[in-house]
Amino acid sequence: MRYEESNGRIAAYFEDGSVVEASILIGADGVNSLVRKQLLPHAQPIDTGVIAVAGKVPLTDGSLALAPHQLLDGPALIVPPQQASLFMAIWKRSRSSSEILRRLGIDADAAEEDDYLILGLAGRSEYLGLHGDPNAVAGAELKQILRRGMQNWHPDLRKLAEMADENEMMANPLRTSRRIAAWPTAHITLLGDAIHSMTPFRGIGANIALRDAALLCTKLAEAARGREPALKAVHEYEEAMRVYAFEAFEASLQSMEQVITRKQNPQFKLSRTAMRVLNRVPVLKRRLMAA
Repeated sequence: MRYEESNGRIAAYFEDGSVVEASILIGADGVNSLVRKQLLPHAQPIDTGVIAVAGKVPLTDGSLALAPHQLLDGPALIVPPQQASLFMAIWKRSRSSSEILRRLGIDADAAEEDDYLILGLAGRSEYLGLHGDPNAVAGAELKQILRRGMQNWHPDLRKLAEMADENEMMANPLRTSRRIAAWPTAHITLLGDAIHSMTPFRGIGANIALRDAALLCTKLAEAARGREPALKAVHEYEEAMRVYAFEAFEASLQSMEQVITRKQNPQFKLSRTAMRVLNRVPVLKRRLMAA
């Protein structure tokens, strides 16, 4: 996909040969955004050096009995003595979400996934014993890496790792955006991971993208009502987004470094104590995840 700008109009060219014209182009095409590569080629995310090896465990009475009870209140991050972490979460589609899919004209039955528990072991390549291109590693080997990385852990967690489906395993090198200087406002803008990708260690990436969407929608709606020019609306959105989103990905990177690098200092010990308190007080945990 590429675009061309002429006389305040944008022509977007797609792989299937189609062309769409618009007054504003919004690049919401993720961490590998083609719109960003053309608009801001210097803003590519950088590799953090941390890799997440993730797998799915079918959600059954047996696997649920092995999982920490805190998962019933939401996702959990397990921080072991080693320089690694394990993200755990339950995926269970609610009736209301299926109804929303139907209202959108999506075949809910075809889109239905079996309920599952996700395990994501994150660490540096030397800890995981994962070298070369992570995307080229077969599922069976990734499952072995998951086993090896958790070999001295609680037996219930090791049992869950054994239950992971090797056909659903994947390795994801974690990347993060960097601060860049403000760019000239144009009829092309970006939101979500396309401009501020971040590590998952604060669990706020999707929330920040939704904040982008809400703010940009509000600004463009005001422009559509004739309250201000469209370019001014885009400029105001970008000015605000750069403040909160750049702070968010830096906070996320800092959280990752505290968990993975394990600098044994008072700040890390305080953070670990805070995480334990949050796990014991679900109300506080939900408030943090919503922040």
